[in-house]
Amino acid sequence: MADIFLFFGPLTRPLFRATVKRMRLVGLAVFFFSLLETSCGPSQPTYTDRVQDVAPDGVDPRLAELTKLAAGKSFNEFTSLVVVWKDWLDSTETPIPLVEGNRLTFVYYDSTDSLDQVWLAASFCPAPLPLLRWEATRLFFRTFVIPKPAGVKYQFVASPAHPKASILSDVFHPDVTSGVAPLSWFPSSTSPRIHSIDASLIPALASQNLRILLPPDYDRDLSHSWPLMVLTGQSDLVWDQVPTAAIANGTVIPLVIVALVPDSSHPLTAQSLPIHWNRNVLPWLSSHYRVVTSAGSVFWLAWGDTGPAVSEAAATHPELFGNVWTPPAGMKTEDPAVWNQSMAQVLRTSFPKVAP
Repeated sequence: MADIFLFFGPLTRPLFRATVKRMRLVGLAVFFFSLLETSCGPSQPTYTDRVQDVAPDGVDPRLAELTKLAAGKSFNEFTSLVVVWKDWLDSTETPIPLVEGNRLTFVYYDSTDSLDQVWLAASFCPAPLPLLRWEATRLFFRTFVIPKPAGVKYQFVASPAHPKASILSDVFHPDVTSGVAPLSWFPSSTSPRIHSIDASLIPALASQNLRILLPPDYDRDLSHSWPLMVLTGQSDLVWDQVPTAAIANGTVIPLVIVALVPDSSHPLTAQSLPIHWNRNVLPWLSSHYRVVTSAGSVFWLAWGDTGPAVSEAAATHPELFGNVWTPPAGMKTEDPAVWNQSMAQVLRTSFPKVAP
């Protein structure tokens, strides 16, 4: 460097320093834009590097339907209004996220009216991204162009700093993965499907949240009605792994399993269960899923301390209950290994695959 200055003389030094400064600025600009280009892509090159964020003015026009429904309504009336909108989505078979080719609009509804910001934690972005509020409503949204939407998994969170501790339920998209912290996703038609039903937008369920396991061929055979098992008392969100494996292995017949998610504000008793099941859960289930619900056909698996209540309810209302299985006295129902063994045995005994 000193030799260069000596050769060209002192008059060229300011020009040289300016050139070096410009090179540094260009380097910083290149680095900054490289961060922008990879901000929604993983650390390793995959198709998600090509995900594009769509400007708000390019949002899916179907969101405007909500504006029409909200016209003339106060913000406090929006809770009942969004139920109407969800019914419209169901009746028109409009999926959420809104899909138009490879353009996806993620939509979250703040049923508690308590969030100023909602974030999207998605498989195509290493850090949560903020959603935008739609008009003056409780809906938040953000649109992306995604080359392969079927590969996307996501969650809504309330805090980008603590995403795992602030997961928000996706009330518009029921398909979730298995596990303690399930992700929303887009399963194939040949995959087992797990629906997480949030009753906050379904008044008919009387606050009864559901978790429903559907067999792999559920969406391919639309003329078939499936045997039904109802599960109570199992709060562990990985209960679906044993039946999923059993169905995939062909050791049991495909069936639909509905878990009544435990809720301390609605304790399950022998007196309340028949009324709750017959008045709220069963009518909604029959109208939304193809399951066999005729008298005596439903199989109940009452886990943990729900066994006595379900057994008593079945004894007093045999027209509502089919077979009931309860764990024997002294069984360590809190042990996951005991659950796995018991569930596998119940499936093999009650839903055996008959050889052709």
